[in-house]
Amino acid sequence: MALSLHVALLPGLARSAEAAVAEKPDGSSFVQCDGKPAKLTAGELAAVLLAITVTGGIVGGLVGAPETADSAKRLTGADGVAACDAALGSESDPFRRVELTLAKAIHELEAGHPEMALALARSAPDLAGDRKEDLGFRRSLKLSAMELEAAALLRLGKPAEAEAAAFRMAAAAPYDLITFLRAASYADLTADMTPAKLAFYDQYQRLLPRALLSRFEARQWSGEWSASAHDLEMMTAAYDAFRPEPEPGMGLTDARKSVAYMLAGDMERSNSLAVQARQQVDDMVKSGKALEFASQASLAEELIDFQGVGRMLAEGKAKQARAAFAARGRWLAPTPPAVALLTERLRSGAAAEELTGALSREPSAIRADALTAKAAALREKTDKPGVLFAAIRTPMASGNWSSLSRTVWRIEKQPALFLKKTPKDRFKGEMLFAYSYAANGSALGEAMMMHCAVVAKSRGKGGCMLVPYRDKLYATFVLVGSPGDPGLEPALMMNADSVMAELGMVFPKPVPRR
Repeated sequence: MALSLHVALLPGLARSAEAAVAEKPDGSSFVQCDGKPAKLTAGELAAVLLAITVTGGIVGGLVGAPETADSAKRLTGADGVAACDAALGSESDPFRRVELTLAKAIHELEAGHPEMALALARSAPDLAGDRKEDLGFRRSLKLSAMELEAAALLRLGKPAEAEAAAFRMAAAAPYDLITFLRAASYADLTADMTPAKLAFYDQYQRLLPRALLSRFEARQWSGEWSASAHDLEMMTAAYDAFRPEPEPGMGLTDARKSVAYMLAGDMERSNSLAVQARQQVDDMVKSGKALEFASQASLAEELIDFQGVGRMLAEGKAKQARAAFAARGRWLAPTPPAVALLTERLRSGAAAEELTGALSREPSAIRADALTAKAAALREKTDKPGVLFAAIRTPMASGNWSSLSRTVWRIEKQPALFLKKTPKDRFKGEMLFAYSYAANGSALGEAMMMHCAVVAKSRGKGGCMLVPYRDKLYATFVLVGSPGDPGLEPALMMNADSVMAELGMVFPKPVPRR
């Protein structure tokens, strides 16, 4: 076709592209709804691509480029709802309709209509039709709907149901660290250690062992004092398993454990840990590290004082214990359930004149106020402009997983996802590194877990334990081993058989080429 004929067709192409977008100076209804443009049909996309080809890429000057994403043009509240309704009226793509419906749910929350938001979040996945069972949809927009369901339930004053929705979200993607990190925000809105909460933490600690610090507090809310201290001991052991040499403590962890054992009634162990914590803080002060880690040192000091109150009470010095406890207006370093329980013990048999300062508060009020504050803080955080829109994940294709299958199953001498350690490495173990294979966060994270399981099986080992601290999705240190191996904590191990049973169909083993 001659260039002149291409040019002659451009007005028609321009009208097609413009019709697809219907862009206004302040953005189309699509961008006003969720900050993203309309999804072009195959014909509209072909028209735009042809226009780009003919004009050498200078689309805007001749035909008007398709609208681009712009979250700054997104409306809020009732205006956002109206924009989403207008966009939904002209959108036929199933996944795009789900996105727009979830955005509408957020705008309903902004407008103060959590009931409407809840109904929209629960109904949105059905708009995907037959594609709602696709792996990519289940790992992206379906999870988004669950998260927004939790957000709506929180605003309806139903914290237990919000927790449950978050736990269902995590259970739907049990090897996706991103999902667990997002679910964790809703994990401690109640004091109850339900089976779903326990299952959540059991898996969360395998994906990220430092999550034991969160379960430590959750256990204290449910009155599991010795178990909470054991979680801290397990986290310390996990750190030590990866360190070339043990590092001196800063007092905070031992102080926390001393309080937990004190409330559990194990005073001998509690007192021993309190002495250790005091020595560690004193050493930090002498070395000057207390200035660098002032927050940790201050928290440790308060916890040691708190344990001292419990020690006095256990020794029968109730009056001295009450005076020491009441001397503070409020205890901030111990967890609220710890403060509530010691308050209850100290108030028992106390004279009215002794109920001053921190001892003047009712234990039930301490617990209730703390849970109310947690819910309020989460709501305030997620009420900030744009925060809830981060819950709407980018729609994914199942190919994001299958494209990684060959890499996942590669177990030659130098597997594609493992790197050799260097003398500069701070940790023991092997590095699991997948940056060059990054496709999408969720698929990438699951590929790493599957690969570690494949490698463990190839070595005749039971699974992998991840380093407690992880600040990048695409890289982490791991120990490949079996229960009983030095340093490997069985409760923190990713069991190879379990991982492969869950993800084997997601990352099918490649058929050897003939």
